[in-house]
Amino acid sequence: MKKMGFNHIDLATTDMKATRAFYEGVMGFPCVRTDVLEIEAGGTSEHVFFDCGNGQMISFSLMIAQ
Repeated sequence: MKKMGFNHIDLATTDMKATRAFYEGVMGFPCVRTDVLEIEAGGTSEHVFFDCGNGQMISFSLMIAQ
């Protein structure tokens, strides 16, 4: 099997606006997908995926309690 790297890494953030500003504006990683998921116990989780090249992504999650 040929090593090809990773698909994506997911990290938590407490400020999605600042995270997007840094990864899009400073790093130049385009946002390729945003998901908002409802949590059964209440609240939502926002996931934002950035393309960091070579078919690899970095993703950040923000939990929003209700």
